[in-house]
Formats: sequence, C-alpha cells, structure tokens
Amino acid sequence: MKSKYRLRPELSGLADTLARRLNDGRLAARAAATVAERAPDERLALAFLLQLADHSRDTLSAALRDDELRADLIFCLGGSELVATELAMTGASWLEFFTRARAATVDTIRAGVTPETIEADSRQEAAAALARIKRRRFLEIAIADLLRRVSVSDTAMLMSELADDCIGMAHAAAARLMGTAGARGFCVVAMGKLGAQELNLSSDIDLVYLSDTSDAQSTTIAATRMGETITEILSGGSFRVDLRLRPGGRNSSLVAPVEAALGFYQSLGQTWERAALLRARSVAGDTRVGQRLIAELENFIYRRYLDFVGSWGPLILGHAHPAVVEAIETASRAGTTFGAPCAGEVEL
Repeated sequence: MKSKYRLRPELSGLADTLARRLNDGRLAARAAATVAERAPDERLALAFLLQLADHSRDTLSAALRDDELRADLIFCLGGSELVATELAMTGASWLEFFTRARAATVDTIRAGVTPETIEADSRQEAAAALARIKRRRFLEIAIADLLRRVSVSDTAMLMSELADDCIGMAHAAAARLMGTAGARGFCVVAMGKLGAQELNLSSDIDLVYLSDTSDAQSTTIAATRMGETITEILSGGSFRVDLRLRPGGRNSSLVAPVEAALGFYQSLGQTWERAALLRARSVAGDTRVGQRLIAELENFIYRRYLDFVGSWGPLILGHAHPAVVEAIETASRAGTTFGAPCAGEVEL
C-alpha cells in the first residue's frame, strides 16, 4: 500500500541518495514516506539519515525496518539538530542508546546516573571530561522529552539535577586542581531557573559564588581562582554560565564574601534582587554558607512592608477589599507609620 505522504520535490535527490547508500530501494521509500509524515524538518532528517547510513548502514537498516522505531528516530532527527548531531556522534552504539532513551522514564533516567569523578591535570581536560558526561545524559533526557516519555515539568527537574551534578563535579575537579585553600568555605549558589529547578533544554545557568573565610589577601585570591576554574570547566562544552546576578553585578568581585553580600543586600538591595533571591539554592561546595546567607536575608526577601505610594500602589489597591483600601488611605492621610517603614509603606 502506497503512503499518502510525499517528500517535497526538491528533496527527491536526497531520497535517491539514501536508497543507494542503503542498497534497498523499498526500505528507503518507506523511510522517505515517514520523513514526509513525521519529520518537523524533512531536509534535516534526511541529512542525518544519510550520515548514519555512511558509518552504520546495517544498523540503520535494522532500525528502519521497525515501523514504530523508524517513526521515532526520524521524528527526533528532524526535530532537533542538536539531538541528531549528538546521536550521530555516539558511534556504533547509537541505536542501542536511542532504543534505551525512547523507552526511558524519570525513574530509569535517575537510576542510570552513577557518581563520576573527573581526573584531570588541567582545566581544559576537566572541561572536556565533564562535557562528555553532560552530553550523554542530556541526550537521553532530550530524546525522552521529544518523544513525550517524560513531561515538561519532569524534563525541567531532570535538567536541573543534571546541572547540579555537573556543578558538583566541576567544583570537585577545581578543588583537586587548585588545592584545598580555595575550596575552604566556598559555596556555589544557583539562581534563576536552575535555583527553582526549572531548567529547560537550552537554558544557561545563573550562579553566585560565595566565600566564608578570613579577609586575608591570599584566601581571597584562592577563592577567586576557584571561581574562575569552576566557570571555565562548566563553560567548556557543558553549560553557558551567567554570573551577573551576584551582589553588585558585573562590577563586583567574582566571589562575594558572605558578610559583604549581606551588607550589600541590606543596604543597597533592589526589589528585583528580592525576587531573584526567592529562587536561590545552594548546590555545591560548602552548602552551609549559602544556606546561612539565604536564612539571614529572609527579612530582606520577604518584606514586612509594602509601598503603596509607588507605581504598584494603584494596581494593588485596585484589587483590594474596599475596607482595606479605606484603612490604608486613612492611615496615609494621617501620616501613620508602622514600626519603622519608609513613608507610604504599610506593615503586613
């Protein structure tokens, strides 16, 4: 029975090439029909089928003979260039890997994670080793996500767990390279999507580096080098790292001493920084340092007072109960203050 799905005419040349490389015209025709039916990007799917046929024709032929497996494979090859590239780079075991990933669940993905130690003599070697680990786990999650074997929320949690593990491995590798001086009292705090464990497949990671050590210059230098090393290892093929959410932003030091961070937020902290800190989470190093910062900033993050004079006042009052609005307006006209807020603020 002929398929009702047909490739676009301009892709017929690629389909003919696939038939020659498979040395099986009927199988190639079934593959082409599936590409037309299932591939989000037909040209991309055909290009990677040709690539797989080049180095593993028999393996690809076996995969294409299974109707469901063929449909899933072609959908993934045509749905994400990144997934297709990584799968093609897996080598001779690509079909075994794909078969496992297309049947994956949250539990099987987590069960397959084993503790790994990066042994490297340089930052570059450590970065390359971490990238290999990350790509393998990322590919399994991405295939399971594309084929809807896991939900969107599960993908976000799995990607966040992967990032946490990569940060931990980068920290451990940096400690081995730099020695214990920089690692002592050093903490990595996740912010943004990673802090809230909502990382998606293409997210960068927002990090803040903290240090809870003496102010000795040698200690400060060691902590800074530790931060630089972790950043380089993570950025070398694993994750894009954004450090701009640290106290003081890009104009401040790379690693913030805890006391300096506390002083900054309590004296100069802005509303958006309160919102950012809602997602803060200690993920690597001496996590007690980050937990201490977050605990001591609780009154800064969760303010006891709201400013009803500012731009948010009309919006908030517009949805408030009339009795609440009247009480606030009466207090404001009378110049009433509650505790020690700024003018126009009301205690919660």
